[in-house]
Amino acid sequence: MKYLAKCFLPLLMGSLLLVSCKIPQHQLATPTLAPNLVYTAAAQTVEAISTQRASAPTSKPTQPALPSLTPTRQAPPQSTSTPQIPAASPTTGAGGICDKVTFVRDITIPDGMVLLPSMQFTKTWELKNTGTCIWNPQYMLAFVEGHSFNAPLTVPLSTAPVAPDQVVPISITLTAPNTAGTYKGFWKLKNPSGQLFGIGEKADKAFWIDIRVGDEFSFMDGMCSADIASSTTQKVPCPNKEETKGFYYRLDQPKFMNGYKEDESSLVMIPPPGENTQISARFPAMKVPDAVHFRSVLGCLEGGDDCKVQYILEIVTLDTNKTTTLGSWYINFDSQLTNVDIDLSGYAGKSVNLVMIVRANGAGKRNWAAWIMPRLAK
Repeated sequence: MKYLAKCFLPLLMGSLLLVSCKIPQHQLATPTLAPNLVYTAAAQTVEAISTQRASAPTSKPTQPALPSLTPTRQAPPQSTSTPQIPAASPTTGAGGICDKVTFVRDITIPDGMVLLPSMQFTKTWELKNTGTCIWNPQYMLAFVEGHSFNAPLTVPLSTAPVAPDQVVPISITLTAPNTAGTYKGFWKLKNPSGQLFGIGEKADKAFWIDIRVGDEFSFMDGMCSADIASSTTQKVPCPNKEETKGFYYRLDQPKFMNGYKEDESSLVMIPPPGENTQISARFPAMKVPDAVHFRSVLGCLEGGDDCKVQYILEIVTLDTNKTTTLGSWYINFDSQLTNVDIDLSGYAGKSVNLVMIVRANGAGKRNWAAWIMPRLAK
């Protein structure tokens, strides 16, 4: 028995050793911890991490910027260019409409004026800038509708710049149609942005030219379009009955010294008091049509007992600025009416001013002179 024990014991020990070497590592049993031990370990771990953070250098993390609910204003970039007059637009601001026009009057060619066929003339409106913006040189006169009278679609404003509340003449050269009839053309202004504006409460109405084409042109219709001057003033108003400046007005159905009564209207031109004084009317530029004549009848009005005057008709050729006397007539209170008929064919196609003058021949106090229906006719 002792022999068997001695032999069996070593064999048993070797077997146990061999079996223990073959057991896989992952099959080892995981010891089970009690719940209170787990909580204790977790608490110790948190405490260790907190201790490490407390001992580490302090640094604040960068926070991402949150979007603001209130918009912030940014200052506009500073311009390095030369300041320019701002382009106007027909918009309404706190101060009113930027671009707006008010019609004041027709300086030349009033509505319904009769012109000769193909007659070139200058239309001038007096307009007021009633907007809040300055009309700079980029502003234009623009054709809108109707008859253009052979004018370009846009024409620069020769009077620019025009400040708010300023009143200016606006002119354009036009040509009458070559056939008889009534014609009307509409115009507005255009700002540098290309926007049209005009008259009226909303600045959206056009101003216009309205003419008739017929067989004669009457200076009576355009009498107030003339530049009127006298020996005592360079600017006589139209009409005028102030003696010191010289009389200038229209008289319908006038009576003359010899008892003659005229059915046509007359242009009364009386020089201011004094010796050899005069009054003149220079009419706007026009292009003389073919085969046209200047016609009128001259005489002293009834009541002008000491009327003694000289009538003068001059023509100014604009390309040379040359003044030529077309005719001169001496009229007394007891003279017969004098008929005037001057052929202007030699000036056909030329741009001219016609100038009508009445000059006192002496020191008469009642030089009541009149031109009966002065006109151009074929």
